[in-house]
Amino acid sequence: MEARAFFDEGLGEPGDLDAPVEDTIASHIDSLHADISARQRQMLTYIAAFDHTGAWSDDGCRDMAMWLAGRLGIRPYTARKWVACAHAIKDLPLTSEALETGALCLDKVVELTRFATKDSEVRLLIDECYTAAVE
Repeated sequence: MEARAFFDEGLGEPGDLDAPVEDTIASHIDSLHADISARQRQMLTYIAAFDHTGAWSDDGCRDMAMWLAGRLGIRPYTARKWVACAHAIKDLPLTSEALETGALCLDKVVELTRFATKDSEVRLLIDECYTAAVE
């Protein structure tokens, strides 16, 4: 793709015109990922808070995951994972920060929160970062 076509599509600002367009696109992807991750962390906070209210039962749902799946149109399996993650991440500040900054994606954070504890969090994050670097 020509650099001019990329910018003509409204996908970015020209910035450094000497930089390859692929670098500019990659930079935008990184920035968007960080923004999305921060919003996902906020979403988990609201999921835990809404679950705590029990208001999901007002809609005839048996639990928060059922409500979330119906509300967002996601798979029940995914909803259950998000609800569990939302509650677990409250006690894992480093994992929370890793998601909020985009250092780890929601998929990895969901899996980490399945078994991470305050005592194991640092070790698991180091292992995850090492594994990601090797991949």
